[in-house]
Amino acid sequence: MCGYVGAPQYQIYFHTIRDLCYVDGVALVHFISRHTPLGGLSQWFQKYIFPGGYSPAFSQVIPMVEQTRLVMAYLEIWRGHYEQTLRHWQARFRSHERAVLAMLNVRFVRMWWRYLISAEVSFSHYGHVRFRMQLSYRADAVPATRDHL
Repeated sequence: MCGYVGAPQYQIYFHTIRDLCYVDGVALVHFISRHTPLGGLSQWFQKYIFPGGYSPAFSQVIPMVEQTRLVMAYLEIWRGHYEQTLRHWQARFRSHERAVLAMLNVRFVRMWWRYLISAEVSFSHYGHVRFRMQLSYRADAVPATRDHL
């Protein structure tokens, strides 16, 4: 959701998570972020793929979480994960490209290829990653090890 609500709404967003979380509950926040300095999406991405979308720098998210006084019980960075997902999507799209072309048009097919390839490059070369945070009121709401998984 961080990419959808936008940076100006992060304080409200994380406080809402806090307000909805049970005392012994855990909130999982899974989002695309960047470990590079702030920057926006390309104009093309903004216009055709993700209007109003934004990939926050992790440094923007952490202060908002800290203000809630929730515990970041677990943090996971999925490096390399989404690139693989995008490559699988490319392979599947390639295998159905003729059918998509028949249903839609060449403009859509070209735009979709541009999205798939540029998204992969943004993850493999431009600092985009997927983060998963587990937030809770209590540090012991989440086991200290991953043995339970």
